[in-house]
Amino acid sequence: MTGQAVPVASAELERHAGEIADAAAAKLLELNPGIAERLGNDALVIWSGHLKQRVLELCAALSAGQVDLFVTRVKWSRAAMVARQLEPGDLVVSLECLRASIESRLNGIDRRAAAEFIDAAISALGNEQDESAAPGTTPGTTLALDPGLATDRIALRYIQAVIAGNAIPGMAIVLDAVDDGLGVRDAILKVLLPAQREVGRLWHVNEISVAEEH
Repeated sequence: MTGQAVPVASAELERHAGEIADAAAAKLLELNPGIAERLGNDALVIWSGHLKQRVLELCAALSAGQVDLFVTRVKWSRAAMVARQLEPGDLVVSLECLRASIESRLNGIDRRAAAEFIDAAISALGNEQDESAAPGTTPGTTLALDPGLATDRIALRYIQAVIAGNAIPGMAIVLDAVDDGLGVRDAILKVLLPAQREVGRLWHVNEISVAEEH
């Protein structure tokens, strides 16, 4: 799916990403006290970090006018949570809390656009059938990214940014490649999806932690 870029909403959300995430995380824990019981004293910090990452990914998707970029990332996050035996149902509620927090920051078309992207992700989660592993991965397998291939080099750079918690620079790498001539379809299928599969594999084999991803 594609849509019109919404740069004003993207910039506003990026500017207040931390505050939005903190408010959404606090509401999530208020609505679901069981989360705090499962995660302990770190629950608020973990979910604030997680939701800040979601805000930044939403910023990138809104800036590009590509709702699928956000939907795909959220679907991968759910699969990664399942692979690590976390509760994937928390993700839907967290997105609802995030939408409410964002709606208090935006107005008019910007608010509607952000809500549309989040609702698309929530709908996609409801339609997901495979809960056993991250997309395209199975336990113990490794996705080969070949530095000799231009798209794989972009994917590797994207992974480095995402693991560091820098979604906006990561998406900028991909968007710059599109500006330089890489097709949008190739950017999604040959860069973003393989990169997300590899990050999912790293999660699955504990090569990166919840804290690093969130």
